[in-house]
Amino acid sequence: MADFGGGEDGADLVGRWCVVVAKPGMDRTARARLEAQKFEVYVPLAVSEAPKTPRNPKGGLNIRPFFPRYLFVRLSDASIGWWRSMYGTIGVSSVFVGPDQRPVAVPPRIIEALQAREENGFIKVAQASPEPERWQRGDAVRYATEAGDLDAIFVQPVDKTRAEILFNLLGRETSKVVTLATLK
Repeated sequence: MADFGGGEDGADLVGRWCVVVAKPGMDRTARARLEAQKFEVYVPLAVSEAPKTPRNPKGGLNIRPFFPRYLFVRLSDASIGWWRSMYGTIGVSSVFVGPDQRPVAVPPRIIEALQAREENGFIKVAQASPEPERWQRGDAVRYATEAGDLDAIFVQPVDKTRAEILFNLLGRETSKVVTLATLK
């Protein structure tokens, strides 16, 4: 994220999106309260197929925030002078601010990229690989990320849709649980 600088009045932030963090489990409350204060709020939603389980034998759709707890709020001419009111909003934990104690603007291309991925208001999340036992411990795999593919080592399956992998990140071995659909 980039801070776009500018004057103390915040005029340079008008029309820009900033990031607000909701308290755990309070995404919807924070959104409703911010919208009641006339802030424009964008929460990308992800949709995936819910697996069939004993409690949910039919499966169905799983709809959840694409970035749990993170909301994007666009500052307008009317809201720029009182953006600090977001701190006192029920459900809000914090606002991303820069060293000058003003909101950090999200580059417009990030919001545009998220909105471009939406189909009928939702971002479709990749489904599980049809071959969950395809990899064995120690197999070399490719982990697909938006920034590009990473070389990784398959550690173990976690469940039918996820697995633990090990990869090198900035010179450190890092373990992560990922969906099987992101592995090649």
